[in-house]
Amino acid sequence: MDKSVLQNRQLWLIFGITMIAVMGAASFMAAYPKMAIFFNVTPEKVAIISSIFTLPGLLFTPLFGMLADKIGRKKIIIPAMLLFAVAGFSIFFVRDYYLLLVLIFIQGVGASPLGALNVTLITDKFVGSDRSSALGFNGTIQSLSTTIYPIIGGALAGISWSYPFLMPLLSLIFLLPIVLFLKDDAPKTTEFSNYFASIRNYIRNKQVIAVFTLAILTFTILFGTLISFLPFLIVKSGIHSPTFIGMQISTMSIVAAITSSQLRRILNKLNPQIVLIFSFIFYGIGSASFLLFSNPDYFFISSAIFGLGHGVNIPTLISIISSLVPKENTAGFLSILRASSLLGQTGGPVLFGVFFVHFGLNSTFIFGSIFALIAIILIILFIKPIKIQ
Repeated sequence: MDKSVLQNRQLWLIFGITMIAVMGAASFMAAYPKMAIFFNVTPEKVAIISSIFTLPGLLFTPLFGMLADKIGRKKIIIPAMLLFAVAGFSIFFVRDYYLLLVLIFIQGVGASPLGALNVTLITDKFVGSDRSSALGFNGTIQSLSTTIYPIIGGALAGISWSYPFLMPLLSLIFLLPIVLFLKDDAPKTTEFSNYFASIRNYIRNKQVIAVFTLAILTFTILFGTLISFLPFLIVKSGIHSPTFIGMQISTMSIVAAITSSQLRRILNKLNPQIVLIFSFIFYGIGSASFLLFSNPDYFFISSAIFGLGHGVNIPTLISIISSLVPKENTAGFLSILRASSLLGQTGGPVLFGVFFVHFGLNSTFIFGSIFALIAIILIILFIKPIKIQ
């Protein structure tokens, strides 16, 4: 472990933002079966909840990123965390399905800038191999958070579907130290006309476009299979425990955390193209293997395979983008990358819900493997085998 990076106190404040940024579907997906019963809706209508949560990010994240480049990171992060906490906690009291969707959307507005600005802060404060280390450790924190949240959410969902929505209050705990101690090191930007000209120039780069597309495919696979429809495959297999459902996501996240912590070493030995190819191979195998096991206890193997791919995927994409674009445009491009991820999160459950309705539950996992194969072809064609400096 790179102790010099971890000794940076600013990084630990960023970790707090990361922990809130990933507190979405991971915290309440274990309650999906109970929510379907309580609100008397079908599985695909429950699966769309995660899409409603990520939709604001898809709409607003690029705007927040560009504003963060212009006015600073903290002026966006602080009100966003406050909105996330208030709207999320309000869902605890909801008893109407459509009001639930409204509040989920508002909570998503609060969450939308956090997932991009946390890594933007890292690129502001670290360079070279230290940046790879910091991104890797941030990925580890992200994965550990998505390990813990499903376990806590599953336990709370065992009491009632609404109890996981107490968890957004954690945002208030991190907020005060971020207000007091986080330094905003955003580089000075040019006038907006020059800023947008630079964005337009670099966004035409085929490799940049490929990175954004890979982010879409990553989260389409993850949210179309593991997050949205694995809970119903588990119930179909005869297990109705929300805790068991949450432990599947936790298994994926634990393995991803371990893999993310080794990102610097991995990128020192392999170029990003190879790393990304392996990540999608693991996605494809993990998705298909859920259908190979008749005993749901073996689902943990499939979740672990998913984790091997997920631990290096997004940090590697972030590293590529950070090396391709000017520093003064970093927040803008990383926000577009985040919006691409959210497009996958938003569209994945809806698209795979169509597969579920027309072809059955098993088809959602088959299509997960097909999308992984498409991503591998895209990587071979458009991602250059460069070495991250």
